[in-house]
Formats: sequence, structure tokens, C-alpha cells
Amino acid sequence: MLDRALRVCDKFREEKKNHFFTEADARQMFVEKFISGGGVNRHLVHLEYPTPYRTSVEGWFAPTDNPKARRGHYDLLVFSQWFYEALEEKGSGALMGRDIEQVVQEWRKILENGQKEAPFALAVEFKYITRSWATVDERRGVVRDLSKLWFSRRFPERVLKTERIALGAPFVAAGLCVVFLKEGDQGAPNAWGEETSTFVPGNEEDDGVGEARQLLSGQWEPDSRGRRVHWYKKGSQFSLGLVYLPVGEPKGNAGEPGKPSR
Repeated sequence: MLDRALRVCDKFREEKKNHFFTEADARQMFVEKFISGGGVNRHLVHLEYPTPYRTSVEGWFAPTDNPKARRGHYDLLVFSQWFYEALEEKGSGALMGRDIEQVVQEWRKILENGQKEAPFALAVEFKYITRSWATVDERRGVVRDLSKLWFSRRFPERVLKTERIALGAPFVAAGLCVVFLKEGDQGAPNAWGEETSTFVPGNEEDDGVGEARQLLSGQWEPDSRGRRVHWYKKGSQFSLGLVYLPVGEPKGNAGEPGKPSR
């Protein structure tokens, strides 16, 4: 699923027609390209899917035990085929209802039987930046999304609440942050040229602050196949990447760029 998402990113660059009014427009077009051409069960693809644990959404999406805390949401989440089929076979209402706890309970049972594969193949977060990339708030928003994806790499032990499941049980196999902006590729977070505390304020001991700062200062590598992807981690257990896609400018008529149609 990750390779499929990267091919969609390639299409956006090739077509150079990225004219969006809102982030929702960009996300919808991405999903349409993702499922077009067959090969993907539409029922595997979900928008605004809740995180499986409550999270400090005001901070950096670190898992929390606070029962009053809210859940975050993934802009796009793709089921692994095997997990979807497992739920379907059980006739579980988890596929139709809005109760994420049902999904968690079913997955816990599967994990207790020794399953080690992530139940979700891909999580994608989108950012559509129309203001200057130089603003700290815009970059901080990207870090928040990267942090959410990073915390999703494994299911928190304290949420599973069982000793029969190995530590670090996987949840999402890959995370991708897709940033649409006008100013081109802004490089990996460790090349943004600011102190990490500028983007991630707070105490290192606070939930998520330390790991979010590590995302900023960690070793990001370019994609080995020449794609314009920055990888924080790429491996068999989990991959986390950052992609920039250009926002196109409308073309004018008769070779006069920038002039509106009449």
C-alpha cells in the first residue's frame, strides 16, 4: 500500500494540475487516484478514522491513560486485507459501527493468538499550506502529523492491558505525511534550520515532546529510488516518510499565462 501511495504522489507531480480550494479537495483527489485502476478493495480505505487509543491531541498525539482525553483521527487509513477479512468473517459490527473499541477488542484477540502483522497497512496525513512555509505554525503542524504517525507504529502496551501480547505489537505498517505547498521541496525536518524547541515547545518529560523533537533532529534519508521522499525510518516493521507536492498555478489562455479566461 505504501508503494501505491508513492505512485499517487508521482502522478500529482507529473500532472502538475494541483489546483485545490481546501485540504479536503486535495485529500479527495488523492483517494480517487489511490483506488483507481483496481487492485484495492474500496472497503479497506477509510477517511477520518479514529486512533485506537486516547491521545494528547493538544500536544503531540502521545498515547495517554486519561479517560477524559479525546482520540485523534487519521486523514486516511487503509486496512490490511487479512484484518478486514478476519473482521468480516466474524461478522463483527466493528466494520460498520462507530465503536473503535470493538476494533481494538477484536485485534487484541488476534494478537493473543500470535499474529505479528500490522492490522492497518497505511496511515496518511495531509497538510495543505497556503501561507508562507516560513511560519513556525505551519511547520509545527507538519511535526504534529509526523508525531501522530510515529506514535502509531506500535500499539501502546498500556492500552492492550494484557501480558499475553508481545511488547511493541505493530498497529500501522507505514505512515506517510503528504504536504501540498507552493514553495517546492523544503527538505527533511532536520534541515529546517531552527532549534527543535522552536517547533516543539514544552518540557522533555511531557507526553510526546521528547519523541517529537527526535523526529526533527533525527536522521532523515532521501529515497534510494530517486523519489522525492524523506524517510525517517524505512524497514520491514514500520516506515515513516515525508513528501512535498507542488500546488499548481492556473494557466491563462492563448499563451498568456496568468490571465483569466473570459
